[in-house]
Amino acid sequence: MYQFCLRHFASALAVSLFTLFVGCSSNLESQVKEIRALQESEKIDESIDAARLALEKHPDDPGLNLLLGASLFRKGETSASIWPLEKAFRVEDHRVLAGFILVQAYTESTNHTQVIRICDAMLELDPDLTGILFIRGNAKLDNGNHEGAILDAHKLQEAEPDNLRALILEGNALWKNDQLQEATVSYLKAKELAEEQENEEILVHARVELARLYHDIESSDPEAPKGRAADEFAALLEEYPAHPLVLTNARSYFEYTRQPERISEIIEKAATEFPERADLQMSYAQILVQRDEGEKALETLRSADESGQNPAVQKAIAEHLETTGQLKEAAEQIGKIQETFGASDALRMKQADLLLSLEDREAAMEVIASIEDPSYRDLLNGRLALIDQDYESAYKLLSNAVRNWPNNPLARYNTGIAALALGKREAAAAEFLEATRVDPDGITDASLALAQMELQQGNYPRGIEFANRYLSKTSHATPPEKVAAAHRVLIQCNVELGRFTKAERSLKILKGIKDQELAFAIELAGYQKKKNGAQEAVTALRNTGIDLSDPKNRVALNLLISNLTSLKQTQKAAEAVDAAIQVEPDSSSLYVLLGEIYLEAGDATQSEAAYQKALELNSEEANAQLGLAILMRDRGELEPALELLRSATELSPTGNHYFLAAGVLEQLGRGDEAIEALRLAVKADPGHTAALNNLAWLLAEQGTHLDEALEVAERAMRLAHTASVYDTLGWVRYKRGEYLQAERMFQQAIQRQANPGFFYRLGLVLEQSGKTQDALIAFEKALQINSQFSQADEARTAVARLSQGQE
Repeated sequence: MYQFCLRHFASALAVSLFTLFVGCSSNLESQVKEIRALQESEKIDESIDAARLALEKHPDDPGLNLLLGASLFRKGETSASIWPLEKAFRVEDHRVLAGFILVQAYTESTNHTQVIRICDAMLELDPDLTGILFIRGNAKLDNGNHEGAILDAHKLQEAEPDNLRALILEGNALWKNDQLQEATVSYLKAKELAEEQENEEILVHARVELARLYHDIESSDPEAPKGRAADEFAALLEEYPAHPLVLTNARSYFEYTRQPERISEIIEKAATEFPERADLQMSYAQILVQRDEGEKALETLRSADESGQNPAVQKAIAEHLETTGQLKEAAEQIGKIQETFGASDALRMKQADLLLSLEDREAAMEVIASIEDPSYRDLLNGRLALIDQDYESAYKLLSNAVRNWPNNPLARYNTGIAALALGKREAAAAEFLEATRVDPDGITDASLALAQMELQQGNYPRGIEFANRYLSKTSHATPPEKVAAAHRVLIQCNVELGRFTKAERSLKILKGIKDQELAFAIELAGYQKKKNGAQEAVTALRNTGIDLSDPKNRVALNLLISNLTSLKQTQKAAEAVDAAIQVEPDSSSLYVLLGEIYLEAGDATQSEAAYQKALELNSEEANAQLGLAILMRDRGELEPALELLRSATELSPTGNHYFLAAGVLEQLGRGDEAIEALRLAVKADPGHTAALNNLAWLLAEQGTHLDEALEVAERAMRLAHTASVYDTLGWVRYKRGEYLQAERMFQQAIQRQANPGFFYRLGLVLEQSGKTQDALIAFEKALQINSQFSQADEARTAVARLSQGQE
């Protein structure tokens, strides 16, 4: 879509019109004059420094914020410019000038909602700003409000009947509104008028849009005439072989029609015919990269700017070096760019980021110290804290960066990583989503993170959506392990949804990715188990060719054991572990695995012997202590079991260890201690649904911390929509006297599982709500399912009571 560019216009306004809008008191006047003089002298860095210094004393002054935002925008630091410009925009006297710059900043950030908001406010002040009307129409179009875009196009035509851009906007909006014939008329009219006025820019644009529209019609309507799109693109390439708009759209057309050779041909031809055009050489370099000709691509970029004076080419060289894994060279290239064109906080941040990736902490810290913008510093220091696994500090620093720089996708993504590490899953998901929104083509890892989170939470369609979104943005430079991770999400989600054909497609791709043999074996086993049963999963694992006794394939061995155990093939499971022990005779963890096999089979003697052997090899093997504790618990030796659990927890303070200790404490009748253990469990593992669920239940039973019980139960609900979680939340609501909400929760639990306890508790709620007949039916249903369940006596008493009341 055509976008009216305001950058030069806004920059000129920023210099020439401050005297009209910046109202100053006497103590600010000299500072404002100094900043304006620096801007007029093109000393942008100095103007930024001066504006920031003045803002330390007057942080809310709209004029100073306007000056700072304008300078940041002119320097190319679009994201950083938005916050001060927004502060200036709040004041009506500064709204028009701040708005002109803001709409361009938000347009560059593809934040269409904010563009519309700014345009609305500006047009309310001055309806004659036709340039802003055009921008709003395009923003509405990009935001999906096609009818609104059509209305703005018509308003623009009323104000300026000869405005050819309005015809293009109208055509685009009609097209998106599925009014294809009407769109064709608009484009043809624009083409005709552009020819009359000898306006080559609009002429090319109208013809490109027509070609694209013809292709859409040909693709969607089998009866439509064919070949118009191909003919139009061929004619355009003949007449305008190096026109950026023609090349971009022709490239998209040939990609869609699966003619990659034509893409290479037209780009190479244009680059050869116009060697002086750096943009063409950069496009040609991209083609070379796709052909795996990375060295030639780098040579092409360097020859496009042999003097080293084109900043776009020099930055393209740095990006090429980074994406091809040459991080040291990329960092050096960023340094050269700063030496040639001047340093900026954005370049320093990129350099520091590369140095951190190279683990050159000392050099990175030196660069970070030279950064003036606190948001950049917070972002990089937050990343340092992430590297150090200091997630609390990382989250605090990165959250500060996000507050000051809300549309920075990297800040959003890293904040999400820190939040996820702290168990703040909702906050993490929100940050990842925001990263994908503000930069759909940039922080692609945010889409992968969302895909993995949705998979873990059982939201399989959403997992597929984000995995596909990630894969749509990958390139030759994407690390293969990340491509594999996305396909693993697709496989698991599709398997869970029963879409086996789609899972098979991703399995085929995963099999072809280098060094992913283990991942393929694991996913193939999962696919086979879901589709054909555990025995087929076992066969798949044995037939993939990976050595299950090799320590690096331990995950696959564990999966094999899990399937054999579920098939009650204890001996075969033990033999598989024994084979691994032959390779690793001193591995305490293998003896733990052997102990778990026999524990599952009910062979306490062999299980205990395996756990004891594990402790002989490693006295601090926490999982062996855990296994022995479970054996003791099952024998009724609760105090010794609790001592072993405490020892295991000291060695490995995992959520599961605390959770099991809580269960023993509850059996001992030490409810308060059980609650504390569960609190520690969810602190160690915020995603431990069972611990959250049990904690909420015990708190509800205790009755003194019902607010905490509700908060914990709702956290469990956000993680898993299981029958048990609904039952617990219903019980908490019941204890709080919230009977309507409790009834809904118990109904949800019953939909998932016909458990007598669920019907019994539903009966209690219905009775309290005065629904005695429904309550009686619920109690009777509970006894019908199991006449000996734990609350059976209470249920029978309730039935007798309610039946007597009806007589």
